[in-house]
Formats: sequence, C-alpha cells, structure tokens
Amino acid sequence: MNERRTVTSTVPLSPQEDPAAREQFFRDLERRRTKALVERKRADIEELHAPDYELITPAGNVFSRTQITEWSFSPAHQSGGNQQPGVWMTGNALRLMERLRPGVLYVDLSACNSYAGGLAAARGVHCPALVILGERDRMAPARGAKELISTLTDSKVVTLADTGHSLMIEDPNAVLDALRKFL
Repeated sequence: MNERRTVTSTVPLSPQEDPAAREQFFRDLERRRTKALVERKRADIEELHAPDYELITPAGNVFSRTQITEWSFSPAHQSGGNQQPGVWMTGNALRLMERLRPGVLYVDLSACNSYAGGLAAARGVHCPALVILGERDRMAPARGAKELISTLTDSKVVTLADTGHSLMIEDPNAVLDALRKFL
C-alpha cells in the first residue's frame, strides 16, 4: 500500500516565494495605507513634497516601490475608484515594479532627477503641443510644469481633476478625450 508523506520545511518562504504570504503582504499593505489616508487631513496631502530619491538604493526595496506607488496615484484612486470593475490600480503598479531587475528603478529615477535639458528641448518644439496634467500629481506636481508650458510656443494644457501621476490608468477616458479633441 502506498503511503502519502508530507514534507514540511522549517525555513519560512519570503513573500516573493510564497503566493499566500505575498497576498497577505499586499492585503496588510492596503489596510495600512487606507488607514493612513483616512487619518491624514486633506491639507497635509497637499503639502507633501517629491519622494526622496536617495532612499531608493540600487538593490531596490519594498519601501521604495510602495512609496512610489503611493505617490503615483491620487488619494481618490489609492483604494479603488477605477472605471473598470475589478482593477486594483495600486496593486497592479506594485506587481509591475516587483518584476524590475535590481537597480533599474534607481537608474530610471536618477536619470529623471538629473535631466536638465527639458526647457532647451521645449524651445525646439515648433508645433502645437498638448500637456495633460494630473491635478493631484505628487510625483511631478502641475505647478512644476509652469515654466515648461510657458517655454512651449503653442501649447494647450488640460488638467484632469482627481488624478495623479498615473492619469492614463486613473482616468483613461479623460486622457483619450483630451487627445481626440487636440488632434
């Protein structure tokens, strides 16, 4: 007679190796983030500054990905609010960042942070330009685009209400409407 034997390991699996642990990690993360959002005052959210890029090491870490995800979405979209039922925007963003090779995020954000040619490049644009801004963008606040917009010779600015840096995910129809109207 064949006996079934179960082998159990005493070594705990990391959230990356154990799907149940990963799901629990993200549920706990969402619970903590929702609680933090409820506790924050609206004025406090307005006063937040850009993320500290120096905290993102070449090796990467969960805190960095979590922080960037929080900064990428407006508060209204951090705990739901997608137009497509069942889409978890912040969870999807975290999962995409999990797939990055170590150091990629650091190199990307360092390049963005050190790029200084934006205004010179804008002076070279000699055609109509559409600038779509997220009203609640904390990664690249709309006020930071004023100089770029004034440098463009022919620009139309559309600011989408209650959207953050990920406005194409948060309000894809409004982005598409702005593009269609512009073109």
